[in-house]
Amino acid sequence: MTTKPPLAAVAMLFVVPICSLASAAESFDQLLNFELDQLMNTKVVSATKRQQTLSGTAAAMHVISRQDIRRSGASDIPELLRQVPGVEVARINASTWAVTVRGFQGQFANKLLILIDGRSVYSPLFSGVYWDAQMPMLEFIERIEVIRGPGSSLWGSNAVNGVINIITRNSADTPGVTLAMGTGNVEEGFIRVGAGFEAGPSTTRTYAQRRSVDDSIDQASGGSAQDAYITSAVGFRSDLQTESLDQLSVQANYLNTDKNNNIQTHPFVETQIDEFQASNRSDNANVLARWHHPYSNGDAFEFQAYVDWVKREETTYRFKRTTVDFDYQYNIKPVGAHQLTMGASYRFTSDDFAGSYGLEMTNNDLDYDQSTLFIQDEIQLNAQWAAVFGIKTEYSTITHFQHQPSARLLWTPNNDLSLWAAVSRAIRTPSRVERAMTVRAGLDEAVVAEVQQLGNLSFGLPLDADVIGALSGQPDYKEESVISWEIGYRHQINRSLFLDVTTYYNDYHHLRTFDSAGFGYLPPSVTPGFPSGVTVVQYNYGNQTDAHSTGVELSANWYVLDAWQLKFAYSYHNMVAEPYRDHSGLGIRELSTQSPLHQGSVRSQ
Repeated sequence: MTTKPPLAAVAMLFVVPICSLASAAESFDQLLNFELDQLMNTKVVSATKRQQTLSGTAAAMHVISRQDIRRSGASDIPELLRQVPGVEVARINASTWAVTVRGFQGQFANKLLILIDGRSVYSPLFSGVYWDAQMPMLEFIERIEVIRGPGSSLWGSNAVNGVINIITRNSADTPGVTLAMGTGNVEEGFIRVGAGFEAGPSTTRTYAQRRSVDDSIDQASGGSAQDAYITSAVGFRSDLQTESLDQLSVQANYLNTDKNNNIQTHPFVETQIDEFQASNRSDNANVLARWHHPYSNGDAFEFQAYVDWVKREETTYRFKRTTVDFDYQYNIKPVGAHQLTMGASYRFTSDDFAGSYGLEMTNNDLDYDQSTLFIQDEIQLNAQWAAVFGIKTEYSTITHFQHQPSARLLWTPNNDLSLWAAVSRAIRTPSRVERAMTVRAGLDEAVVAEVQQLGNLSFGLPLDADVIGALSGQPDYKEESVISWEIGYRHQINRSLFLDVTTYYNDYHHLRTFDSAGFGYLPPSVTPGFPSGVTVVQYNYGNQTDAHSTGVELSANWYVLDAWQLKFAYSYHNMVAEPYRDHSGLGIRELSTQSPLHQGSVRSQ
């Protein structure tokens, strides 16, 4: 599926922050000067879970700033991520995106962890993200920090190839009223409105937004793809800083999505589904609280808790999930050359799943939990050299004990240049699909023809027999793992030119495969409407391949003039899959071809 070009789709865009125009101009000038002179001093938190400068970060990190968001013309998060080197973004249909880092492209890119204000939106059902259910108000995003490469020693499992951390603004920074609205022939209409105000010693921000997108264009037929959708969201955030410098924050959000269904499945599978829905619906709600407390001796702790609730109704399944998460982090003031950060977390998840013949779970209701401990030591070896060692130990109902360590070395001869290297281990936990679900659907025409021919020779299967496939999860499906080696270089070459280059080698083990388990014949008595019966080709999930990938990622900012900036991004990614001996390669072949070998962009603003 493809959509019409965004420039043709949006006919009008209107953004009105109701505040002092003089203040806004002054703020813009300050930001411009900051970008010109101090890009290496940009503050980030995702690499070490505490604030530090970009120059002092031993990781492949890219920051999408407020001004980048404002100037992008993007209407949702995936569009914003197109500008980051090494990030692959593809639009599947009007509401569905495939976003990944360093390969493994697909709707549910299972090796990328997405966070919104520290709240994970990674789904354990399919191992991925429902992007149609993630809609923070763009005007209230402070920045988006993108880590390319493993982040599991801090953030835990599933941060295998990267972490995307979306950080919203403190409510104290968004007073007054903000309004954004637009309309077009595909982007039928959107409106985003927020209001910030003081309430005693605290500040509060509320918002509401609604977006309607028309059908995209079906690539095969050239007609409508019948995939229009409407999304609405409301929420608030309150922040308080006490006299003792404690920082308290509470936020809550609710989002609803209604979209047309354009799924195409085998007619037999459709007849076996009691309530085949023509439209889908998603309801998402969350409440998050955070408390940061500094001690007089320089130590500090941060405690975060959230509850996330999801109810989703798709064509072949529906589920409800409640997640409760507690996270505690303690930062010890520097002691000699050492800066220690440690923490613990606990997450409880309760799933209530209802499937169908098209997507059936062996255990519909499941409760599972996860506990983690981590420690990180940043060592200042001398004025120019620093090392970072960290490890996260994780225990979960699914994978039991796992250890995810990392080691990083950083050289900063001056404030304008840094060179770093890192080696890390990360894992991806199996999804519920890979352990306990059976998916039934149509097969590729070439596979159907092969099965018909083989079945005819083996036991007289009619050559025109209907054929479907069944892919089943296995209780012993293993976690996937990677050992990643990275080298990076950052340089503020002069006041106008900034360069960032990273190269990497990733060594993957126990990657997902589809293992053939033969085929069987369903008699006509269980296949109404199919006189010749249906042949079911059975496949099972397996871990029968290793792989390695190499790549280079480059980004450059060049101020041609004080008021004109060019941004360049380029990435090279090459993956080679190595199936185990005697494996057919099913489920493996696409690993080497599903991501672009070269990817580049130039942005002018």
